[in-house]
Amino acid sequence: MGPWLQRKEWRDNKITSNAKISMYFIWCFNILWNAISLPILFTDPDLINNVQNKPETALVFLFPIVGIILVFISIKALKNWRKFGSTPLILDPFPGSISGQTGGTILTRIHYDPNLNFIVTLSCLSSYISGTGKDRSRREKVKWQSEGVCFTEPHFEGTSISFRFDTPSDLPESEPKNSSSYHLWRITIACDLPGTDYERSYEIPVYKGNRLSSIKYGTESYHKTLDQAHEGLHEITQITTV
Repeated sequence: MGPWLQRKEWRDNKITSNAKISMYFIWCFNILWNAISLPILFTDPDLINNVQNKPETALVFLFPIVGIILVFISIKALKNWRKFGSTPLILDPFPGSISGQTGGTILTRIHYDPNLNFIVTLSCLSSYISGTGKDRSRREKVKWQSEGVCFTEPHFEGTSISFRFDTPSDLPESEPKNSSSYHLWRITIACDLPGTDYERSYEIPVYKGNRLSSIKYGTESYHKTLDQAHEGLHEITQITTV
């Protein structure tokens, strides 16, 4: 059994993004923050008078203001989740292959538009603990990264997004998270849309091997590069203004 099959979130090759967990975290933090900060406005009936006498006490109002901002951020995260759903990533090959290829497909409910550019980034990262004592925090450092524009096509629910990267042979494999320092691989896909932008991030399994993808449109060979995408937009502008 390959090490990628030992992780429940990878076992069936339907890799979910961090969107749902992030939404829950934002809402929990929002509720906790406001539960602590909003009562400040009601516990002291002379608070406004105190502000007039001691302007520095106005800093107290920053906490409820931050709470209101968190409410809007939480609502935005909820709308994003309801609009796009879980959008699982299907890797091809599975797992991604160092010295081979790493690719995948995502089926979305986004209305198909050939002019939309879904920017895809494949990253190999080093995750490590920095600092000591109370200053300890987890950080990430990019060891290798490549990006391009996904190939898209319509499907019965909306838009199918696919990508394929050639993966260098001198990079580390995905490693377990049970140590203070480990390597991981991440796919990020983003697209500017009216209303709510699409953005999803996936931690994926990538291991040694020469496995190739059946996806025929690769980022390096067939996809538009980021520069070409911008050039295409410039050409459209020129044609429109002639």
